[in-house]
Amino acid sequence: MASGTWSGAKSTAWQGQGNFTSITDAFPQLTNLTLDPGTGRNPRMGGQNYTHCCLLAVNASLDIADGFIVQTPSSFIQTTVEDLLAATEGNQFPCTAKYDGNHNGAPVVQVPYSWLSTTCPGWQLSRSKPESQWISPFVGFLLPAVVFCLMIPRRRKLAVWNKLFLQDLSQVMSWLIAPFAMLLAGICVTIDTIMWLSICFAFGSPMLLSGFYEAYLDYIIIGFIQEKLQNNQLTIDMKARLLFVILCGNLDLDPEIRTLDEEMMHLPVSSDDARNSRWPDMTGNPSEQPRNPNSPWTHVENLVHDIRSYSDVANYVGLPVGAPVVFFLGTFVFTIVTTLSNLGDNDTSLALAFGMWFMIIPHVSIVSGLLLAGNNPNTLEGVVAHEFGDTDPPSTEKKHFGTRVFELAYDSRYRPQWLWFRGRSKRQWVEKVWKTYEYRHPFGQKGPMILDEDMSALRLATTLTAKSWGVILGMTFLLLGVPFALAFTTAFYTPQVGISCRTLTFMVYTISQLCQILLWLWAYAGAPEEGTCPALMGKGGILHQSGFYTPTDVTSLCSWHTIFTIRSLWSIIWFSLAIIFGLGGVFTAIGGTVMQLMGVYRSNKCDINAEWWTRPHRDVAYVISSNSALAIYYANRYWLACGITATLFLAVV
Repeated sequence: MASGTWSGAKSTAWQGQGNFTSITDAFPQLTNLTLDPGTGRNPRMGGQNYTHCCLLAVNASLDIADGFIVQTPSSFIQTTVEDLLAATEGNQFPCTAKYDGNHNGAPVVQVPYSWLSTTCPGWQLSRSKPESQWISPFVGFLLPAVVFCLMIPRRRKLAVWNKLFLQDLSQVMSWLIAPFAMLLAGICVTIDTIMWLSICFAFGSPMLLSGFYEAYLDYIIIGFIQEKLQNNQLTIDMKARLLFVILCGNLDLDPEIRTLDEEMMHLPVSSDDARNSRWPDMTGNPSEQPRNPNSPWTHVENLVHDIRSYSDVANYVGLPVGAPVVFFLGTFVFTIVTTLSNLGDNDTSLALAFGMWFMIIPHVSIVSGLLLAGNNPNTLEGVVAHEFGDTDPPSTEKKHFGTRVFELAYDSRYRPQWLWFRGRSKRQWVEKVWKTYEYRHPFGQKGPMILDEDMSALRLATTLTAKSWGVILGMTFLLLGVPFALAFTTAFYTPQVGISCRTLTFMVYTISQLCQILLWLWAYAGAPEEGTCPALMGKGGILHQSGFYTPTDVTSLCSWHTIFTIRSLWSIIWFSLAIIFGLGGVFTAIGGTVMQLMGVYRSNKCDINAEWWTRPHRDVAYVISSNSALAIYYANRYWLACGITATLFLAVV
């Protein structure tokens, strides 16, 4: 700090020079200072206090000589005693200083790592004061993220014992048990919410990618229908069929056959209905393969024949996400205002950085809410309920340990796919359409079956090119990369400037997400079309025949005759990498968040840059004081800019 910064206070501060009997006369903050931080906890268990460490550093840097305050030869204070006295007089004592509008900040206290690790080992547990340490990011960003994750559709949830809600309140014992039942149910719901939040955060990139894949297929199908409507080439049946694919393409296409459905499909029926119980004869050869009576495709096919007179399908409105977005944006605005009023506060900066990182969950929620397929399968079940009457039992799923612990999210005969599988599921539904109706009867119903031009056009339109994948991946990288770039920049330029614990958390998380995207493409993008790549890699090539493009098919691992094959090797490699990158995403997303909120990152190891962790770093300097001029500079240049950018970007998305 340049001499003369606090010149207005110098006359008062220097009046005591030559008359001081102890350092505490000039700096009352050092009164009764001991080595014990006074937290009552072991420093290695969160009992450290870095404000207390700063006081120790100041105390070790000063001495009394003939009534004058002087600096020791090994002083840690990066200014003169004159400026230090003036700053203290102006409420800018370096260990407790706060931003007061002066961009010059407080005097800097800088200690070597050797002193810091010896004098102040351990880490500092977060406190309720200041709020920016954990209350602000928890209430402002993490709780809204919970709201967002609850809006993301899923297939299963943690089961809550039904008997907890079936108490007979006519008995006194039921009233005594009811509070404990409510408590147990609340604990189960809380655990379920935390688990789902962890999954959404740790596997955000495949969710985004699959969501954009499904949205792109919807866009292509709608465009295909509009084009055929203008040419009057598409039948009402096929229009309804394709619209149902858009609305129901997130459901299991070929689930397990249920006994009741199978019995109903074998009831005595007319010849037309008997023919409809099997797949359409579009190849010129009678098909003996019966339909899956529990498949939504079968029910949609039957329903199509009953709605020939209807040419309009009601519009589906995406899941509303406006209110949570506004709440999240409000937190950004509040944090930005707090940053303006408290420039240079590292806790505020890091709260802003983690808030921008949490933007990934709102992005996933927004994408899932904009998909046209309904998230609740009971909607379709209500439409086709006339086929089944009241024959459905309360639960039709085979019970074992896994299904008892994690039950279906919706009590329905239909099962929605996990979000990271929905793009693949929609693709399978589309393939079912053009494969089933690939051939048609010629005009006049005479002659052999001919190739249906509409189905060929649908197949060509829904086969994604490199450009199409570029659009999908570009949107995914945008919603994944912007939160990372903003969070990384803010944390990087929070003194100590450089890559350390928090920035490494963001980096490892993003790398794990990128690797998960590669695994998703490997498993679900399919083999490239012939002519678009070397024959070795395309459809029918060596890689395709060896099972390279279907690594999630584990049938080869279930038999000793096929377990030692190339197909099994691809599966083992894929699932091994999926576990590694999945655990990496979970550890960084959840572990990093918890360690930041608790204060584990507020430690001497995280106070130096990662480049020094594997090299001698005893003399690496660390600024232990608050409200430094450098922090204020970075707050103006980077923190505010990133916060405003995050607010605008989320509002636009």
